[in-house]
Amino acid sequence: MTNVQYFRLDESWDAEYERFLHQSPTTLLYASVAYRKLLTAYLEAEPVYLGAKDVHGRLLGVLPAFLKKNERHGNIINSLPFYGSNGGVIEHQGNAEVQKGLLKFFDEVARQLECAATTIITSPLEPHGDLYERNAVFDFKDQRIGQITPLPQQSESLANHLLSMFSDPRPRNIKKAVKSGVKIRWSRDSGDMDFLYDTHRQNILAIGGIPKERKFFDQVLATTPAENYKIYCADIEGQQVAALLLFYYNHTIEYFTPTILDGYRTQQPLSLVIFEAMKDAAAEHYRYWNWGGTWLTQSGVYDFKKRWGTVDHPYFYYSRLYRDELRTLTQAQLLSEYPNFYVLPFNQLKNCETI
Repeated sequence: MTNVQYFRLDESWDAEYERFLHQSPTTLLYASVAYRKLLTAYLEAEPVYLGAKDVHGRLLGVLPAFLKKNERHGNIINSLPFYGSNGGVIEHQGNAEVQKGLLKFFDEVARQLECAATTIITSPLEPHGDLYERNAVFDFKDQRIGQITPLPQQSESLANHLLSMFSDPRPRNIKKAVKSGVKIRWSRDSGDMDFLYDTHRQNILAIGGIPKERKFFDQVLATTPAENYKIYCADIEGQQVAALLLFYYNHTIEYFTPTILDGYRTQQPLSLVIFEAMKDAAAEHYRYWNWGGTWLTQSGVYDFKKRWGTVDHPYFYYSRLYRDELRTLTQAQLLSEYPNFYVLPFNQLKNCETI
């Protein structure tokens, strides 16, 4: 194909861009305009969304990304940044010229923007096979396991069909929650978001992790269209005991932030939350429940998700280093200089001691 033009998308393209994304059932939330606005507000970073169009101005492919500026060590581009976000080339017709052209343009833009490194994070539902292996220039490759539950079609036997997909002890957990009097509801209420954040923070700090910032949850309420998120809540005798933030887009639900009060774990409220949310999603004709990425070393997390009837979908991080001096930084320095962005695998640092 000739006469393909590569360019940076601006907001005037938003409607056409969204129409293009919906031509495929596997396009994820992370590429959407809604998520771009959320990240723009939260990350204080610059969207760098690339497009390919034909002579008639029709989109042929896109590559969403964000730029993190850093005068000290150099700028960084991720496609895409933040927890669990996937990016990469989105092209629906198998057009190798457009796919390769977008990767080449990505590199050209990175150089123009004086980047020290770039990373493309592929989608767990990636349709392009070995596109990056054959055509991307990268110095480091990292891997995650995407775990996705394929949701059954709506039917009178939907609940039983779902239960049959799960492995022990999930069906028993769900039944125990019902017997414990757990009641499920969903909302988009700020009070439920307050509970979600406060409990999330307690849960993550208790295991020595780094919780998501309050600002992120505030931006979800402020910038995300109602159709793109729900907070599922579990109550016992009027006491809120668990919550789960879900994002909805195209045909996929993103399992994003689960929380539970420590004193109520034995009643299994989150298990019933997940089950009821899955049932509702299937009834609304969603096809995929995306549990997000799992590190190859996270056997416990992998096993937890696997028991919900997941199918493995590996995806990859392809990083290119333009300035080798980044490898002289410590893990703590990278996290401080480029918060919420991926730079390179920590084990490739010259001082790879973990913090």
